Amino acid sequence: MHVLSAATLATAIGASINGTWYNELGSYVELEASPDGTLSGRYNSAVGQATHEYVLTGRYDTRSHRFDGATLGWTVNWENDRKYSPSTTVWSGQYFSGNKGESIRTQWLLTSSTWERSAWQSTLIGADIFTREKVVGVAGPDEMD
Repeated sequence: MHVLSAATLATAIGASINGTWYNELGSYVELEASPDGTLSGRYNSAVGQATHEYVLTGRYDTRSHRFDGATLGWTVNWENDRKYSPSTTVWSGQYFSGNKGESIRTQWLLTSSTWERSAWQSTLIGADIFTREKVVGVAGPDEMD
């Protein structure tokens, strides 16, 4: 029986998560995973009024078992040097790697700034599945200005 150290396991999971991921709508996320469980990177939305890339920060589980999904999550505040939208999105999900390939399956919450009396309607809920496969006809990170 071969047992991996926590540091070795964190490095392996992080290396698997690193890179560019595309969702079903053509949005993409570029993730950089550190061995301590920190996620950093950029997010580019192909939908809504977002323009160019936005900074993301997050965390991932460094101790996931080989056959379990590695839990992870990240946050994007929709403000960059080109656009300000008073809203924040959080994605929470799991990284899977198996016979069907790699995927990151997430649920997300998008909360927009509102007056207090409208707070009940300020949050949208949805889901994304990210894969390494780029959606045809949508610009990826290498094609951005």
